[in-house]
Amino acid sequence: MEFPAQPHRSGSIGIDLHAHTTASDGELSPAQLIAEAKRINLAALAITDHDTVAGAVEACGTLTDALVVVPGIEMAARNAFGRCDILGLFIDPYSGALQSSLASRRAWRTERAQSMVKRLNRAGVPLSMEAVNTCAGSAAIGRPHVARALVEGGFATDISHAFSKYLAEGRSGYIPSAQLTTAEVISTIHAAGGVAVLAHPARIGLGEHAICEAAEALRTEGLDALECWYSTHTDAETHSLLALARRLGLLVTGGSDFHGPHVKPEIKLGHVTGRRAAPVELYAPLRARASVHRTAFAEGR
Repeated sequence: MEFPAQPHRSGSIGIDLHAHTTASDGELSPAQLIAEAKRINLAALAITDHDTVAGAVEACGTLTDALVVVPGIEMAARNAFGRCDILGLFIDPYSGALQSSLASRRAWRTERAQSMVKRLNRAGVPLSMEAVNTCAGSAAIGRPHVARALVEGGFATDISHAFSKYLAEGRSGYIPSAQLTTAEVISTIHAAGGVAVLAHPARIGLGEHAICEAAEALRTEGLDALECWYSTHTDAETHSLLALARRLGLLVTGGSDFHGPHVKPEIKLGHVTGRRAAPVELYAPLRARASVHRTAFAEGR
């Protein structure tokens, strides 16, 4: 896929390279998300659904008015430091390697949801898999769909309550989401011509020193960038991560992790740092790195 060298949306507030749609666990359809991005005047928007590119494919078919829609993905992974999320930006959503990996992930997600329901049943919560499937529809099943089914079944008052009571780590319905190693995920993203990004580094449950060590280890596996600008990072965390990215020679990206008004109501589209979007200057280096990966893959390197 071809991407403009730089977004040129007049009067833009910046970019947001981390957002979700109804293709995974977001509340807005791709068309609705694009409409909202245009309304607030973003220059570029990345659709990074969990383990699916369906939303990104649909969105890229509706490009208008100079908004750059970047196809992306978010995949859970594990390594010696624990679980983390890896974003793929500027990916080719039709990549065979990516599609093969996502097919197995989708099957695993269904099996995981079934196991979560069984655990909840054993804990005395009579939730059915049919209810979860109804909430998920055609989307890749995730914990938010189980949470919605719990709310609709009257077992929780809202999504946040469902997570804290049943689905958070240590609760009866919790099952970890990381199946693949970080090396496997990064390799898959590169094979799809994308840029591999450690998502929300200050929110992966590690102290500052451990984050540095984890980022160094990921760099040796091919990590391209850190999501330094993130909606819930503090200013101090952002500055620390920016310094880490400079020290390790990693690129920088930024995103809100927008899901919608109910799943993560505190997070607004385009509010990547406070009420501001990420700087548009982050776009070009990321696009350039993606071009390098696409060229390398095409040449068989």
